[in-house]
Amino acid sequence: MRLLTVAIWLCMNAATAAQASPPCSACGIGHPVPAPEIDVGIPAFLVIGGVLLGATLMKRWRQS
Repeated sequence: MRLLTVAIWLCMNAATAAQASPPCSACGIGHPVPAPEIDVGIPAFLVIGGVLLGATLMKRWRQS
């Protein structure tokens, strides 16, 4: 469970760091930013989650 929490945290930090933009220094408001592209975060999260879920299901299957 700790590994999954760390993986989610890393994926979310990678996504927020990619879309951060500094505010305009002259007017003090931010500029609109387009949505970030799907980079590494979401596919990595799905792979890690799938591996953990698969391991849990295999453990249950072998025990029964």
